[in-house]
This record gives sequence, structure tokens and C-alpha cells, in this order.
Amino acid sequence: MATEPRTRWLPAEAIAALGRLGFSTDDSAGNFQIWFDVPDPPDFNRIADFILRALHDGYGAHANDHLEFNAPLAPHPTSKCIPVS
Repeated sequence: MATEPRTRWLPAEAIAALGRLGFSTDDSAGNFQIWFDVPDPPDFNRIADFILRALHDGYGAHANDHLEFNAPLAPHPTSKCIPVS
């Protein structure tokens, strides 16, 4: 169970979109979750596409939205991110 009070509820269509991507639609633990195997070496483009699709379909993010990420274990970027369709 989440320890902080919920401040945002997703509409049913957003939850359904996350479900279609394979996320659990049970958020009783405080968040929607998904577990999947990552090949070695990882396909970072495929992972990034998946993350962007989840942000768009489930949370309504768009190309001009400002997103901030905290990924302390990720290597520093060496090139500019270019949007793909």
C-alpha cells in the first residue's frame, strides 16, 4: 500500500491503455507495474519507445512536454535525443 495519499487518479481509458501495454491495472500498491525480461545486450531504443508510448498513451504526454528523469545508474548521454514517430 502506498504511504502517501493519492493526489492523481487516471481516467479509465488511460488505465486501459496501460493495460494494453502489459502493465498491471491494479494500483493498490501505489503505482501501475510491469515486469519484463531485458535481453543482453539491452535494446535501448525499444525500451525508450516503450517508455514514451506508456507516457503518451497512459499519461497524455506529448512531444513538447517537459519531462524530468532521475536515473542515477544510467550513463550520461553522448548525443541529443531525437523524437521518432
